[in-house]
Amino acid sequence: MSTITVEPPKMTMVQRGQYNAERIASELGLDNLKVVNLAVLEAALQEIEHNKEFAQLVKRAFEQFAPAKPQSPKDKGNKATTKGTVYATPLVPIGVVEDYYIDLRKPPDPFFLVKVYGMHQLYQALDEHNLASLKRSVAEQMALHPNTKPKTKTKKEDIIAYLIDLVKQSESGQA
Repeated sequence: MSTITVEPPKMTMVQRGQYNAERIASELGLDNLKVVNLAVLEAALQEIEHNKEFAQLVKRAFEQFAPAKPQSPKDKGNKATTKGTVYATPLVPIGVVEDYYIDLRKPPDPFFLVKVYGMHQLYQALDEHNLASLKRSVAEQMALHPNTKPKTKTKKEDIIAYLIDLVKQSESGQA
């Protein structure tokens, strides 16, 4: 006897998440979808930590559902094009900085980040920080590098461009 799998109609990611939560709740006889979502995420995290095959399954599902990022001519490298965009590739450390203590309460240090991730990943490394954190980084760098400032202090892209320019100037011996 064969079974027939009925594919759900095309849905948005939110609709699909709701649909899957309802299916899981139904299978397990549960009724609170918010708690079902949390429980599934907690269980998945535990399974990912111990089961590399399950981790790969999650990555494949992610790649299937992740929206393609639009690229325009002004986009450079791995730069995210919209708020909240997930990068196609994760940051990959290329170096080790000995005796460096990372304080997550402090703003990102672009000179440290370039040593760890390289210039080719610096935009992404900075972009993964929130605007408030980047603004604090700008304030620190402006104090260290008088007579420099970003185009604006309100746009994340301008702040990141300023920080990258400082690193480039330093590497070329201009700073």
